[in-house]
Order: sequence, then C-alpha cells, then structure tokens
Amino acid sequence: MLTLNSDFEEIGAYYHPGHLNHLLVQDIDQDSKDEILVTGSSNIPGYQGGAFILFDEGHISGAAVDSVTIKNGWPKGNIQDGSLRRILIPSMPEEFMLAAGASRFDGDHSNCCHDKEGNAEISISLYVLDKAIILRTDSDLRLRMAPIPTDPLQDLNEQWLSSGKVSRDYLSPDFLDEWASGILRFEKGRLNPIQ
Repeated sequence: MLTLNSDFEEIGAYYHPGHLNHLLVQDIDQDSKDEILVTGSSNIPGYQGGAFILFDEGHISGAAVDSVTIKNGWPKGNIQDGSLRRILIPSMPEEFMLAAGASRFDGDHSNCCHDKEGNAEISISLYVLDKAIILRTDSDLRLRMAPIPTDPLQDLNEQWLSSGKVSRDYLSPDFLDEWASGILRFEKGRLNPIQ
C-alpha cells in the first residue's frame, strides 16, 4: 500500500502478503486526525484468512511482520511493522472452506460509528461466496461481541448441513466463539500477538 500526500509525494509504503480490498478513512479514535483502516486477506500459509490493518499519520510504513509471518519466511530483509494495529482472522476449518469452494475469507467493507460517550465501534465484513460474517471491534481492534453470520451465510450453512456437505454447524455461537479465539491482534513493533 502506497500512501501519497495531496502533491502525490510518497509519505508511506506498507507491504502486506495478500490482497487489500477496502479502506476506510475516518477519525476512528476521535483525536481530530483521520486513521486508515485497510481490510483484505492474508496469504501466509496456515493462516489464510482476513487481515485488518489500522494506520495513522505516525504509523504508515513497513510491512506485516510478526511471529506468524516470520515463521513462514516473510518478509525478506530487516523491515519492521509500522502499522498502528493489525488483526489476522483465521480461515474456517477445511471442511467449511471446501463446501464454500474457497481457500480463504476476504476482508471487505468496514465502517465506524461512535456511541454517546465517543467510543468507536468498527464493523468489518469477512466474505466467502459473497456472504459475510460480521466482526465488531473497538478502536484498538479488540472484538466487542461474538462474530455474527449474515442470514444468507446461515441459510447456505443450513443447506450444507442438511445435504451432508458439512458434518457440523460451523456458524453456531459456540463454534464461532471458539473460532474467534484464533484471531491474532498485533500492535506496532510487537512480533507476538497481544490480548
């Protein structure tokens, strides 16, 4: 991702191992300065799912560098993660992904609103087959509630269950809680996930 100023001069470059599909530019933390939330997917083997990266004017360069990417040999060279915060969302189990005919979730479409106290709620959509699971986070990209599958994805999952295409309900609240525990959250300069 290349960030330019109004004169088209580079002010930051960030390297990410995957697609970046959508960006939201908004004052998320209400400090009167815009942040950039980028959503996409991660191509790192063993962790092919959604990726969500938060930048601000002081944190906009570098690469997605952490214990997961380094273990898989990426990136090459001495480069640091300059993002403010980042989360990696795991793919669903192989049986679910095979039923969907997809290799990973794709992060797309995000928005942010604030409650009366000024607390941010970021809503991020993870897509498979143009159907979504919605994640809601705070401004630090911590989950605020359990993931919410959209009705079309629920309907598709029920079809898969009744036809025997999947052996369990991957969209049940219990399974989604278990799956969400695999979300990794990173902050600038930290190689290991934080809570």
